[in-house]
Amino acid sequence: MSSAKGTKIVHFVRNPFEMAMSNYFYHSQTPTPEKWVHTDDPCQHLYKNKESLSSHVMPTLTSWARNRTDIPKVTQTDLDDIVDVCLSLFQTNHTLKDASFYDHLLKLDQSDALRLATAQMTIASGAANKHYAGGDILRMANNIIRFQNLQASSSNVQLMSLGMGDFITDTKEATLKFLNFIFGDDEKVTHEMRLQAAIDRAKAYEKQSKHSHHITSANSKVAESKEVLRQMLKRDKHLGSILNLTEILVNEALSK
Repeated sequence: MSSAKGTKIVHFVRNPFEMAMSNYFYHSQTPTPEKWVHTDDPCQHLYKNKESLSSHVMPTLTSWARNRTDIPKVTQTDLDDIVDVCLSLFQTNHTLKDASFYDHLLKLDQSDALRLATAQMTIASGAANKHYAGGDILRMANNIIRFQNLQASSSNVQLMSLGMGDFITDTKEATLKFLNFIFGDDEKVTHEMRLQAAIDRAKAYEKQSKHSHHITSANSKVAESKEVLRQMLKRDKHLGSILNLTEILVNEALSK
């Protein structure tokens, strides 16, 4: 949103571990809500020009982390290793030699299925959705840093990071926070108008959630296994570093 007073940017972010698990549970439903998992190569990480998503993001991460001693170090080699993890899991089992990404999500051991899905969500640049599917975790980390750099370099830019988890758990309050940021001290949009809009949004979201394929937390089996899987990802030799680094980025963005 731009005005005479400058530009306001709202960036929706989400805890990367929650993203990874939500992505896995969502796409491994029967039937799967999105068709691209039937045709996507989850390990495709190069664009047509042979450059990778990670090679574009790595300079941003390196610059941000240069003077930080309190964060996990992530190198291009670490991200290349995630490609190798993906390749080691996809179509290497003789029973899944010609199987789709979706079949792997269903038939692999749960921990390996989650690792494959998370690798895809970290380094991939799949053509199944014209390179829009995959790499969400790296893209989010990159965007957080670039938005913060933009704000620091311009007095005309205001930035608010809004957590998707907050929106899910308290839609009214998150919507009101969003509206207050956007409209600021504009007296034409009164507090009562903003509050009513927030209430309406919360009611609409509650209604939508009852029919949404994204709402998996109500499943008791999912809820029981999420913490175990989260700890598995945090400790993962190859995925853990970038996930833990991105979690720090998200938490710091939200704290501001």
